[in-house]
Amino acid sequence: MEYDPLGALSLSRGEPEEAQQAPSLQSDEGDTGGSGAFSPAAAADRRPQQQTIQQRQQAHPLAEQRQQPPGAQLQRAPQQVPRQSSGSGAGSLLAAAKAAAAAAAATAAAAASSAASTAAAVAAQLPSLPAVAAPRAAGALAPLARSPTAAATAAAPPPQEPPQQQQQQPLSPSSRSAAFRRVLSGEPAVNMTALCALAFEGIPDEPRERGLRAAVWRLLLGLLPPERTQWERALRSKRAEYEQFCEELIVDPKQLGSTPAGLEAAPGSHPNPLVSHASSSSTASLAPGSDGPGAGSEAPAGSNGAAAEAAAGASPTAAAAAAAQELARLALSGDDHPLSTSGSSRWKAYFQDVEVQEQIERDVARTHPDMHFFSGEGGAAATHRAQMRRALFIFAKLNPGLRYVQGMNELYAPLYYLFRTDPNPEAAQHAEADAFFCFCDLMGEFRDHFCQQLDNSTVGIRATLGRLSQMLRCQDEELWEHLERGVRINPQFYAFRWITLALTQEFPFPDALRLWDSLLSDPAGRSDCLLRLCTAMLLHVRQELLTGDFATCMKLLQRYPPVDVHVILARAEALKRTRTVIVLSD
Repeated sequence: MEYDPLGALSLSRGEPEEAQQAPSLQSDEGDTGGSGAFSPAAAADRRPQQQTIQQRQQAHPLAEQRQQPPGAQLQRAPQQVPRQSSGSGAGSLLAAAKAAAAAAAATAAAAASSAASTAAAVAAQLPSLPAVAAPRAAGALAPLARSPTAAATAAAPPPQEPPQQQQQQPLSPSSRSAAFRRVLSGEPAVNMTALCALAFEGIPDEPRERGLRAAVWRLLLGLLPPERTQWERALRSKRAEYEQFCEELIVDPKQLGSTPAGLEAAPGSHPNPLVSHASSSSTASLAPGSDGPGAGSEAPAGSNGAAAEAAAGASPTAAAAAAAQELARLALSGDDHPLSTSGSSRWKAYFQDVEVQEQIERDVARTHPDMHFFSGEGGAAATHRAQMRRALFIFAKLNPGLRYVQGMNELYAPLYYLFRTDPNPEAAQHAEADAFFCFCDLMGEFRDHFCQQLDNSTVGIRATLGRLSQMLRCQDEELWEHLERGVRINPQFYAFRWITLALTQEFPFPDALRLWDSLLSDPAGRSDCLLRLCTAMLLHVRQELLTGDFATCMKLLQRYPPVDVHVILARAEALKRTRTVIVLSD
């Protein structure tokens, strides 16, 4: 079955009609005729394409005479009469004047007849107009039958006004959703430029469009390639790769060769929480039918099993003694035993992993305590925390130079939440693996902020804080002067958390997701977008900062006041259009 990332969005259901197109009016060949319904707007649009009454009059053989005033026609009439003898001059002039007057009357009658016929043709279509519009249209046509000059003036198109630049109106949520679906269903590949432009303005988060943001983020974070035909294979490969990571990197002490039976029950021992939870959550985190790492393993047989039974029913002191006796009794060979200090010992690696797991567990337990999804007491919330712990631990094992640093859980949480709540059941089942690879892509740009060895380098967190300070100085030197030299607040006091956690702690969770829409799709880069957002936050509370002392400013910046997130985004977008040259000094 071909993978559909939109899931419940149902691309085949069709797009909503924004407006019904009016039926087109058929063009007429002559002055009269035509059976289509008359529309004033359509008639106005057709004026440039049809001959006006004035143009028809100019095409008439007597058009030149009609365009001249009656006096001019009477003056030219004597010149058109042949010379007569002097004896009959007065009679000839009188006859010529009568002929000219008759010609002028005939011309006026012809023009009036033409105007009347045109008025009749248009009036025949008036019943299709509204009741109020029909009398007005008939009244407007009345002068046409009275005066040819009035007819030409009334039929002439109005003067064209210079075109004015129309303000672009924001699209409705349904229109935006339809635009996203068109881009995501593009063949043979998704237009990433168009997708980023749409996502930067925000992804609709209506209940019936819940899977839309998840699908777009999978593309923006590199989990899915632009080519639609590669989606199914890419997801299958990534999810199988994550399952293999779990099997190889999570050490199960029960599967080690020389395992003291009572080790996990002895005081001071550290059971592996990832392995103990693997069997209960594997169906929600790994591929269907997979038991997960460590699932289904059995305790060693023989004397180990007997010792385990004795340790299970004994007191902690007795269990420790039983474990020590069992360890002494076993014939240990080589360096791979629980007390080994060898670098190649799996037991040593296991105990080191336990320290990382404990740190991850503490941080995951504190992740968004106001959200039942993460901190609830039910089994679902426990499963979510266990999957987050496992994914962060796998990242630490794959990055031994960086390992796990406090705050990474806050970056993984939005990704996991979004994919886990995907209405597509298959996508939600693999939320742990999908969020893991998206988290790796995100950390590829922000990992230097978590590496302590790079703090004082040009790519570390101190350099990023320096760029933020210089950007604020370029935009508002008065505010920068007040913070840096007035109350002496170093950006590290407030912006360290802003930058390392990508503003996930400064705004409510839904607003943070909206900020990430722009952060992940900004063509200028995620780091640059994050700095502009931080600068916009400072500028938004400028007056409060300028009038506050050290304590007031620190409280304001460490507990940012509620604000419409779109105001911050608008300020950040305005900063993008301002050329800023940042020079870092030693």
